[in-house]
Amino acid sequence: MFTRALLDVSIEGLGSKGVTSIFPCGIFQLKSGVNKEPGTPNYDLKQLALKSTSMRIYPNYVNCDWTVSNAWLKQDRQMKQEYIDSLDKKTYDNLVNMIQENKNVADEKLGLYVDDNKVKVDLTERPIELFNTMGCRTINGLDINALDNFKENVKHFIDNEFDKIDDIFSGAQKDGRGNICPVTIIFPTLAAMAVKKITAKYGDENPRSEEHTQMIWDEFMRLLDKKLHEAKDTLLERFNHIASQSPASAKFMYENHTMAGYHENEGIISALKHGTIVIGQLGVAEALLIMFGYDHTTPQGLERAKVIEQLYFDRCAEFKKQYKLNFGVYYTPAENLCYTAMKKFKQKFPEFEQENVTYFIDKKTGEHIDKIYFTNSMHVPVWDEINAFEKIDIESQLTGYNSGGVITYVELPSSCVNNVEALETLVDYAMDKDVPYFALNIPINRCAKCGEPIYDDNATCCPKCGSDSFIRLGRITGYLSTTVEHFNPGKQQEFSDRVKHFAH
Repeated sequence: MFTRALLDVSIEGLGSKGVTSIFPCGIFQLKSGVNKEPGTPNYDLKQLALKSTSMRIYPNYVNCDWTVSNAWLKQDRQMKQEYIDSLDKKTYDNLVNMIQENKNVADEKLGLYVDDNKVKVDLTERPIELFNTMGCRTINGLDINALDNFKENVKHFIDNEFDKIDDIFSGAQKDGRGNICPVTIIFPTLAAMAVKKITAKYGDENPRSEEHTQMIWDEFMRLLDKKLHEAKDTLLERFNHIASQSPASAKFMYENHTMAGYHENEGIISALKHGTIVIGQLGVAEALLIMFGYDHTTPQGLERAKVIEQLYFDRCAEFKKQYKLNFGVYYTPAENLCYTAMKKFKQKFPEFEQENVTYFIDKKTGEHIDKIYFTNSMHVPVWDEINAFEKIDIESQLTGYNSGGVITYVELPSSCVNNVEALETLVDYAMDKDVPYFALNIPINRCAKCGEPIYDDNATCCPKCGSDSFIRLGRITGYLSTTVEHFNPGKQQEFSDRVKHFAH
């Protein structure tokens, strides 16, 4: 009922003219057996969500069947069971007795039950563990500190101290956690540094030999590994500073358990340690172009991108284990950084010029156009002529490395108000490709004079009143906006460069 009400209001719009609400961001959770397929209990809500998307761009779609999240859930249950099985006989027997006497508490607070006089961990996914995200850059991976809380909670349960059992239920829990702080590595800068160093040492070969190219790649990966360690040190310093603050700095977050796991005697680190601290990335496409002349829309470029992401993944896993903090891989949105990073890049490498990196060539006029932004994270470049399915195919092979936040989106050339089935095909394709979070950018315009919706991005006048004054609505970054003017010049150019991903 609640979901239906939200979607009905989204479809209806605001005020007498039914204006699209630009905030908050709507996110619809899709799950097989619940609402994804025809015949499932809430398939009607999926249809309503798609109708809303066709008219309002929102909601986006989160994949509750994402294999990575399911693996986190399985790992949580395995760690709990191993701990329970390791208890000494006296403690184990006490736990069995307490569960038998307090079945509801054991189930609700710990996810434990007794079967044939043996303590079992319930494998059922709980609502607070269901995969979700606050938006395109907030995915919480497996919590390395949750098991410690589970052990304490088991002890409190055995001691009949139910009021001391905290609200950290599992390592796969999403509610009550968030990204604490990010830091981003700018790939094109490292790529240019690698090219410059190897070229200075061995000379410039045009075309480059295979040996020369390999040396550039090796140098880039060496620099990246170095920067990953520096990013780790930066995050530790920032996290420790944040964790040193008084609870009074954000009183409601701790007293109301908005941040889960808070214990007054331990300070706010008791809650913050369950969040993620993430290492972001910017400009995979441009870095590959700098080093090899191709990006990850090519098979060889995609394989290079996977090597980069694997190093990210491996280092974050190492840091997570070493420092017992939730380091994660983060696909930076770079609303401002896309521009500021490019400005600094051009200052640092004034001699460096390369098509699709620092400039474009207009295909119609041959004009040299200054490029003033880098591509967000590992996204397919916005200027690449590619269809929607191909874009999903490429990005879906990289999204599984993340544990801090990611989005895949496609740009559609016109409305699907009268073709919701097309939207469903795209959404299902992304879910089946194991994309965790998916969005569709659709032209949603409105006549400024009479309020008539205009779903054709090429329309020059209102079909109802003839006015040529439109309110154009688009997704510039994560949220909707009626103007690009308040964004930085880089983001404005990036928005204007976006091609439509025809779904053919």
